[in-house]
Amino acid sequence: MDPRQMILANQLVGNLDTDAGMEITGYGPILHFPNDTLIACTGAECSVSIRSHSGDKKLLPTHRPVLIQANSTVEWHHTRLGFRCWIAVAGGLLFPKILHSRSSHLAAGIGKPILARGDKIPIGEANPDTLHEILTALQKTRLTLDSPYSAGRWRLKASTPESWPIIHLPVLKGRHFTLLSDIQAERTLQTLWHIDPQSNRQGIRLNGPPVLLTDTAHIPSEPVRQGTVQLPPDGFPILLSCEHQTTGGYPRILEIPGCFTHLLAHASPSSRIHFHLTSLDEVDTAAIKMNQEWKRIRQSLSDRLQP
Repeated sequence: MDPRQMILANQLVGNLDTDAGMEITGYGPILHFPNDTLIACTGAECSVSIRSHSGDKKLLPTHRPVLIQANSTVEWHHTRLGFRCWIAVAGGLLFPKILHSRSSHLAAGIGKPILARGDKIPIGEANPDTLHEILTALQKTRLTLDSPYSAGRWRLKASTPESWPIIHLPVLKGRHFTLLSDIQAERTLQTLWHIDPQSNRQGIRLNGPPVLLTDTAHIPSEPVRQGTVQLPPDGFPILLSCEHQTTGGYPRILEIPGCFTHLLAHASPSSRIHFHLTSLDEVDTAAIKMNQEWKRIRQSLSDRLQP
């Protein structure tokens, strides 16, 4: 749902950008670590606790490298601000590769299915030199030694939109936007849409005053993408998400530019969606600014993780 947050989590533990990690939606898992393990959790502001083998329980810091001591259990409780988090483990998760990828497509049944109680997750070998560099660098940032974990004092900023639980989505007019009357277009853009409970990774369904079109029978199925906003016959828009289908026959009334689709990662049941029209020039400007900030963050992390 937000590849860059997974990449940042990987960078925090010295992994490759493409190493497999774990995406958490809402409440997270309870994970037991039989060995000392370097982990990182990015994304939303979430509540995480760790219990040592002696039974002591403490809050665990996030958005930074954390060294978990052997035989500790970590529990992700809930997200306080935002909806999704990403976990990286030094060495990466060794799920089977399919088409050169360890990722999963849940709707298509490709890759590792949703994790279940009792699953054992294989972990790859961390690069010893990189791991040593990160731990040495943390010592220089006044590493706190507080059993059953060790962590630096600095942290990354959470990825939750500042306006959350309201998510403002810049959109471009879609191929079929002209099918909307002026009143329908105004309703679509001014409504503060609710997230329907039937939403999933394929599509985020919205609830609000329906936008009903009289005749869409002539529209053939066409390619769609993450960020396409479809309008089905019931008048409630659907935002296509990361596991969207390849084609669709519903009118494509709006398109969320690619540089803003990561905002959908925090569209929770308590969120509200608001669309506002933007232009290609504004999108280009925003994308350039985001890429510059992305490079700055990655360089800053690289500098911090060097001994």
